Amino acid sequence: MTDSTLILRGLRRLENARSLDGAADVLRRASAAVTAAGPPRDILQGRQLGHPVHAALAMAPVGAWMSSVLLSRDGHGPAARTLLRFALLSAPVVGLAGVADVGRLDHARRRVAAVHVASNVVAGTLGATALVRSRAGDQPARLLSWAGLGALMAGGFLGGHLASRLDPPPPPSTAEDRPLGQLVSADEPGSTP
Repeated sequence: MTDSTLILRGLRRLENARSLDGAADVLRRASAAVTAAGPPRDILQGRQLGHPVHAALAMAPVGAWMSSVLLSRDGHGPAARTLLRFALLSAPVVGLAGVADVGRLDHARRRVAAVHVASNVVAGTLGATALVRSRAGDQPARLLSWAGLGALMAGGFLGGHLASRLDPPPPPSTAEDRPLGQLVSADEPGSTP
């Protein structure tokens, strides 16, 4: 049995875990509330881009956190704290874009999304605790930050699984709002004036 088979089995177990139904339903309702209005929904779901923006936005807190952990040694404490602070402050925007995508997942994958969200909440809690403790000069703060990064990466893995199963958002309704890849000039063969 290969490692990838074990990972896929674990993901299938999460998809079939009925114990996550309550959390999955909360996410579904939150997604419906976030995506009820047209323009905010379109922005959060990346309709003008033609693909979801959540994964791209997630690069900011992940990169900042990873950089923070790497800089936390070697006397770069202030820079490490600034990067961790940025990661924590940018996370809600990333989360909002993710919640907007939840409505496009089937029920089984919303269960995985619930664990994805929980992993990120754990990461944020560990990161915030590390930030507070680092100001007091507490050495375990570095371990808390590392643990938070680990939780963030676990959540990111689950997010990658979800993104690979996520349908792209429907295209915008008007020609002016089409994604760049779908724009056709009148000079191209097959285009209509």
